[in-house]
Amino acid sequence: MKRTLSRLLPGLGIAALLPGLLRCGSERAGADDAGRDAPIDVSAPDTRAPDTSVPDTNVPDTRVFDASVPDASEAGRVDGGDAGDAGGVTIKQMALGGPSCALLSNGAVKCWGRNTYGELGDGTTINRLTPGLVIGLAGPAVALTAGQDGACALLSDGGVQCWGLHVGDGTGMSRSTPVSVINLGGAAVALGGGIFHTCAVLSDGTVKCWGDNRNGQLGDGTTINRLSPVSVVGLGGPVKDIAGGSYSTCALLSGGALECWGANTYGELGDGTTTSRPAPAAVAGLGATPAAVSATHFHACSLSSSGAVQCWGHNANGQIGDGTLTRRLSPVSVVNLAGAALSVAAGGDHTCALLSGGAVQCWGYNYHGQIGDGTNTTRTRPVSVPALGGNVDGIFTGNFFTCAVLGGGASAKCWGRNDNGQLGDGTLTFRNVPVSVLSLP
Repeated sequence: MKRTLSRLLPGLGIAALLPGLLRCGSERAGADDAGRDAPIDVSAPDTRAPDTSVPDTNVPDTRVFDASVPDASEAGRVDGGDAGDAGGVTIKQMALGGPSCALLSNGAVKCWGRNTYGELGDGTTINRLTPGLVIGLAGPAVALTAGQDGACALLSDGGVQCWGLHVGDGTGMSRSTPVSVINLGGAAVALGGGIFHTCAVLSDGTVKCWGDNRNGQLGDGTTINRLSPVSVVGLGGPVKDIAGGSYSTCALLSGGALECWGANTYGELGDGTTTSRPAPAAVAGLGATPAAVSATHFHACSLSSSGAVQCWGHNANGQIGDGTLTRRLSPVSVVNLAGAALSVAAGGDHTCALLSGGAVQCWGYNYHGQIGDGTNTTRTRPVSVPALGGNVDGIFTGNFFTCAVLGGGASAKCWGRNDNGQLGDGTLTFRNVPVSVLSLP
């Protein structure tokens, strides 16, 4: 991981880095069933488990795919983007959920895509097809997380500000510009979020969470929704990394153990059962001590210090990467990676890994082109994203789309679903190969 971490976010501790680099903000609660008849890689045995997820009726039946990069002169300033010389500013991190957001080296944040509840943080509720600045941050941001309807920034002083819905200010109101999260009780060092909840790791290794808690994903031993932070109870030790799934949360402890809590319908807690937990439970059967964790929809993955990847949970679209379609209640190894992984990002029924040579491989559901291999074929094993080459610094996944930071933070490319402009290319065209995000940095 050192190459990715040092090039993207030099000088920051791993706890502040990993939630943004290695997690996914999920956009919707249920998996997208539209196009479940998309071709599946037949190199794997047909042992698929039934998929009981809820169809996403917001996805059109007829989609347009275009492998070409849009002309910047035509689309670069679609809705007020500030394309042009960035004056040495680079991209440090991305967070993908309902909004797509990027953290810049000067501490500013830009967001684009859906803006129903003010989740772009620009003071409006108007969708954007290209990045625009989040206004009103109380200080420089050092890390981001994004959910379905909002986003949060960790500030350099340890404070947290959020915008959109589920902002943790005790009101339950939506906010179109950043507001401070209350009652944290200490300086935050890391953030991780699910679709409707957010968690912060504090400097003493404790965790506080807020938002939706119908499945116990806040980890306070209840299923009561919370408008402001509450403490996670029963953790086995100090936490250094946190990741939010759709209705679950996973924490990497400083001693190397992994604990998860919340919904467990598909085995996403990795404890060998399908019993939901309102408080932390240990992930069972990890083959190596994890160095990072990523969680999403209904599956999660861990990365070891040697670069091995293990995943568990929902697998009806091959998102576990073990060559099958069988759900896994405890971790199994991803097969056929082309090298040691530096980071892993679990997305909406797909997963991607950044390898030590700077290349990217992805696997899982590919109806929207989110694998990035130029097809819409679902993959049960990792395949390369050839258009990226070997110049990738960070990989980030959202709900049926993916983004990569390239060239030391000089640019970003995205691919997959684009119905709300979340790819940032100035269009609403779905892409099955990477295209450049305009007006960024």
